[in-house]
Formats: sequence, C-alpha cells, structure tokens
Amino acid sequence: MISIGMVCDDGREYYAVNRDMPVRRIRKHQWLMENVVPHLPKGHGDQRIHMPKRWLFHYADRRVKHRETIAAEVAEFIRAAGPDVQLWANYGAYDHVALAQLWGRMIDLPEGVPMFTHDIQQEARRLGFGWDELPSRSPQSTTRSRTHATTRPSGAGSPNRGKEPDQVKEMAEQPFEPQAHGVRIEAQPGDATISLDGVPIPRGQVVGYSLEHDVANALPILVLHTRQPDGAAWEGLARVAVADPQQDTGEQIAAFLANINPAALERAALERDDLADERYALTAAMLATLADWAQGKEQP
Repeated sequence: MISIGMVCDDGREYYAVNRDMPVRRIRKHQWLMENVVPHLPKGHGDQRIHMPKRWLFHYADRRVKHRETIAAEVAEFIRAAGPDVQLWANYGAYDHVALAQLWGRMIDLPEGVPMFTHDIQQEARRLGFGWDELPSRSPQSTTRSRTHATTRPSGAGSPNRGKEPDQVKEMAEQPFEPQAHGVRIEAQPGDATISLDGVPIPRGQVVGYSLEHDVANALPILVLHTRQPDGAAWEGLARVAVADPQQDTGEQIAAFLANINPAALERAALERDDLADERYALTAAMLATLADWAQGKEQP
C-alpha cells in the first residue's frame, strides 16, 4: 500500500502515506511514478526546497506513518462511525483487499471493521444513474480517488439513499474546516507545557507535537500527538493560531542531534528497505532515519 484516504459522512477525514512502501518497486513502475507519486506529500516552505530529489515523499511530513500506525488509526476511524458502519468505494473490489491487508489475512480484520466494501458503481447501476449523473470531481481529485484506497462509512443503507444526485454532489463538496485556537507552548528538551485558548493541557496527555507554517498559506498547523485515556479532557488534531511566533527550535534540534549515536545511525540507515544504489543514497537514508527518530520511532 502506498497511501490511504478515507472520508466519513460525519465530516471526519483521514489520509496517511505508508512510510514502509516498497520504494524500489515503485520507482520501476511508470504509471505509479506519473500518476500517484506526484500527489504524495512533499513538505512546505524550507522542507520542500531542501527535500532530496530522490525522495518520493517527505519523510518528515506528519501524514507519513509506519504501516502499524496506519492500521491502528484506520481501525479506530472506522469504528468511530458506529456499530452499523458501512464501507463505500468507487471500483472498490481491490481497494478492500488492500485495506484488509493492513491487518494480515481477511480473518484478522479487527472487530468493528466490515468484511466487505459496497461499490458506488454497482449502486449507481441499481438506481439507474449513468456516469455523467454522479458527482463530478476535478482531474486531480479523480486521480487520487482511484489510486488510493477510499472508504466511506455511513449510518445505514447506501450513501445515495434519500438524496437526489444534486444533493449528493452538494454534500460531497462541502469542506470540513477545523477551528483555530490560541496556543502557547513552553518547551525544553524532554518536557513541554501546551495551553489551548488559555487552558493548559494536563501533563501526560501530549506525547509529542509538530508545528508547520507556510507563511503564504494562512495560519500555522499544530499537530498534537496525544494519549487517549478514558475521560480525556482533549484529544485529536487541531489547526491553531500560534501565540508565540518567535519560538526558536534551533537549540532543541541541536540537543536532539547531540544525543545521536553515529554508529547506530549508520547501521539503521544501511538496513533501510528504501536505501537506493545512487550517489548520496546513504546520506539520504541517514536523514530519513533522523526524521523517523525525531517523530518518536524507537532508536536501537
């Protein structure tokens, strides 16, 4: 699996890129290189400028995750839709196979994940709709919908039940925009205090965070990686307004690098599945390994 995208009729969305994808095989596949790879995350601002050209995607992007993480998050996303959740996809026969492979065999599907996916094309034929009567998409979104496994949970029945085609189209085009929050972060190596709208998040709930800001693209995005105990006061992701834009992360980065074991870094880079046979390949592998470690992956 390269990536997976999901939407729910309650407004939630999920998108992730498989950090463990078979990069060497993908490089040899012309159609994937022309139609899928260009849509993978490439970072913003300095990240995009300094991304090595040989990378298919930016390893430090918050949407790039290991397969095990994606499997757990996808299961939770589906189960959150309720006990009567249904999966829907366009030409989705193989999409369901790829989805099930996240957990291994078909009989290994987690509880609450349906064992089959409804197909939009089959439902359209049943209702007498032609291709031109289905909600239209831009060329880019059409490409992504056909190259990424897409599921659509719904409460009951088909997503078109009780709705005329125009109503379905209007629903599909309504964006889901998270609200902005005032945020303050007081951080030092090994500890951070984060407040949302003046209210500190209890210690122990946040296990990590990443801040991304494309200055030409409105507000920064702060992603909080949280524990999710029963009765948590806050959980999930938020787009936020940053109260202290002068925060300097240089000292934190220097402290992180100072604690890296050079021998362990070289061994980990040489053992990567995506290590290429190209000039500077080892350096690129080391940078990707550092990005993994910076995001919390356990170091050897």
